[in-house]
Amino acid sequence: MGRRQEARLWLRLIVLSLVNLPHLNSAATFLRAFIMTQLSSGFFHSLFNSINIMCGVGLLATPYAIAQMGWISLLLLIVLGCIFLYTGKLLGRCMSKAPWILTYPDIGEYAFGRKGRVFVAILLYAELYLSAVEFLIMEGDNLSALAPNFKPFGGIFGSAKQSWVLVAAALMLPTVYLRNFSLLAYLSAAGVFTAFSLTGLVGWEGFSLGFPHTDAPILRGRGVPLSIGLLSYIYGGHSLFPSLYTAMKNPKQYPRVLDFTFAIVCSLYAAMAVLGYLAFGDDVESNVTLSMQHRVAHAIPTHLATWITILSPFTKYALVLAPIASAIEEVLPATASTVQYKPLPGEPDEARTLQRTALVASTVVIALSLPFFAYMAALIGGLFGLSVCVVVPALFFLQMSNG
Repeated sequence: MGRRQEARLWLRLIVLSLVNLPHLNSAATFLRAFIMTQLSSGFFHSLFNSINIMCGVGLLATPYAIAQMGWISLLLLIVLGCIFLYTGKLLGRCMSKAPWILTYPDIGEYAFGRKGRVFVAILLYAELYLSAVEFLIMEGDNLSALAPNFKPFGGIFGSAKQSWVLVAAALMLPTVYLRNFSLLAYLSAAGVFTAFSLTGLVGWEGFSLGFPHTDAPILRGRGVPLSIGLLSYIYGGHSLFPSLYTAMKNPKQYPRVLDFTFAIVCSLYAAMAVLGYLAFGDDVESNVTLSMQHRVAHAIPTHLATWITILSPFTKYALVLAPIASAIEEVLPATASTVQYKPLPGEPDEARTLQRTALVASTVVIALSLPFFAYMAALIGGLFGLSVCVVVPALFFLQMSNG
């Protein structure tokens, strides 16, 4: 298999893993056959893709964690990284229990039957749904910082931030209707480059400012709960680790891949946290690019970081909503035939479009109601990150190992 063909197959796997994450019905059969017959990844290939899984928008909130909790948040970052690394390895040991286990919900079914599968699916759906909301909040924050006076039609849509959330949702809505996510997958695979670029740009900005802020205390007790949620959010990649394990040529290398992945990602997060705090201090925003816009709005690093942050959700919003939309379409009679067989003319496609539009509208409502980037990230990390990535893997492993 040539390198170009292998790259294409891996990108198809990314799409299938995201779109069919809960592994339901006919989609499950196709994904199993695809993985088993067409794709196998070497060590460095798997390492790159595991890093890409881990690199998300939570990177931008790491300096805020230091501002909230103090320098000891760096120790918390390392401790949580070790915990999440261990439970990621537990998922690999769960995968080795049976050859038919290919996804996270498969592990749940092996451990607790159908109830286990449904339980995991609900957790994953909820986490993905709130991640889509987080993307809209981030778009509203960054675009309103660029154009704070944007209030079309006399401000009937509310503040500039609320107006930009609506505009961003409208622009991303067509991507939710796509049946082929190949292009979005190619763009989303640039997550590693994006993460390192943003860290470098923040460091560049901090260097130009002279890193004036070094006065954070060792510990701020009031910020501990928020920081735990934020730092748990940034490590949330366990839902795709089973697909990574299945695609490896030598699954025995899976623990080693995770060791390198967490070492690199933890170092990247720590670098962003330190550089961002040294540059902006206690006034750092929950999204560090906003601090760049407020302090050095016309600098080249600020423009680059801002537009990278703005464009990134456009490649991911549809991917995180697709599993939820597919599950709804499989359940509702009006669109079940569209998912399981071939698209039918007329009403089923119209119903599919209407349901996906309503799904997007619901994320807009929540983004407008809870427009706080850090709090939403902490909610996702504290409620779903810790459960999906820490509690549930340990629970499933104990059950599958007979206690």
